[in-house]
Amino acid sequence: MASDLKKLKYFLEIVLISYFLMGIGIQLSFGRELFPIFSWFLFSRTPNKTVNFTVMIYTHNGRTLTPPISFHKAPQSIADSESITANSVIKKLGNSLLQGSESQVIKNRKILERNYMYGNIEYALIKETYDPIQKWKYNETDQEVLIRFESGEFQ
Repeated sequence: MASDLKKLKYFLEIVLISYFLMGIGIQLSFGRELFPIFSWFLFSRTPNKTVNFTVMIYTHNGRTLTPPISFHKAPQSIADSESITANSVIKKLGNSLLQGSESQVIKNRKILERNYMYGNIEYALIKETYDPIQKWKYNETDQEVLIRFESGEFQ
């Protein structure tokens, strides 16, 4: 009985080592994985760069906010900062601006300003580029102001 367990253990060790070596060999030979042999390089092959859009609010009803506040941290009296839909609208606004679609920019501005911002607000659309791990550890992001707007045009 003990010798059968030793044989099974030895067999499983050989299978696992072989599987690992085949995964590495296939990765090196073909430059990709072949089912059902995997090399487990998922995270080293996943791009780290993430692009997101946010809104920075500079003034509210003529009052300058120093320092400017992020839409997501704004009090409920200024913006509906907890709305998931607002995040989606901001993302659509950023993408439509980068694509140069003026009609979509106007459409998304109207939705954002009418439904999620309260009062007259001067704000900027920010393109935020970051590595998620660096942002989580060190709060490091590259921010680029794409354009500034003043609400009230569509009220």
